[in-house]
Amino acid sequence: MDFFERYEVVPLQLSEIAGDYQTWALDFFTHPGRVSNSYIDITVQLDISIASSIWQKKLANGKGTLTAWLIWNLLQSLKEFPCFQWRYINGQWFEVKNPPLFCPIAVNRADRFVNLILENPFKLAWVDFAETWDTLKQQIQLDGTFQTSDTSAFGFSQFIGNLPNLHFTSLTLHQPANFCQPFFYFGARRNNEPKAMIMPLAAKFHHGSCDPYVFDLLLQNYLQRLEKH
Repeated sequence: MDFFERYEVVPLQLSEIAGDYQTWALDFFTHPGRVSNSYIDITVQLDISIASSIWQKKLANGKGTLTAWLIWNLLQSLKEFPCFQWRYINGQWFEVKNPPLFCPIAVNRADRFVNLILENPFKLAWVDFAETWDTLKQQIQLDGTFQTSDTSAFGFSQFIGNLPNLHFTSLTLHQPANFCQPFFYFGARRNNEPKAMIMPLAAKFHHGSCDPYVFDLLLQNYLQRLEKH
């Protein structure tokens, strides 16, 4: 099974896109020579106090971790905004309807990082996602090795990383040479004041498919989702 079949990759139907701006942006920001850098980097500080409290009271005794729960909820929000699943492949825009999760995991070994690739995250309920996450992470921490073949699925994935020891105020990520995919990184959670937990979230996205307006909508959806459990 090739990646197009596995990840349900279909050509983007430009005629079905609402609004002239989006159609213009898809062409303008991928046209050689018009813009030297078509990516936007934004870092925000999210108040996850309520989300953390919900986790501790209702979910902490089950499978998974708070980080896994934050990732799963972000994936559920991303699913509601198809533009974050658009990829530019060989001069054509596609939509990846079933992207894998690609998450580098730090290990205290020579390899330094091992890639956690979790299939079908859009289709998994929290309980199933948590169990799969725990299993994959245990395997990685026990004897996982860095595999260059993992990068084959990279461009089709939803990349969500975690830097649990860095409470960054700004993070600029690598600019990919192709695919025009978005990237997300969580930072260290910190209690800034009594009962307030702040977590940095860095995002890089291609201006052809996404923009700050849509990113703001994504954040609103994400925070509402975290606080309704």
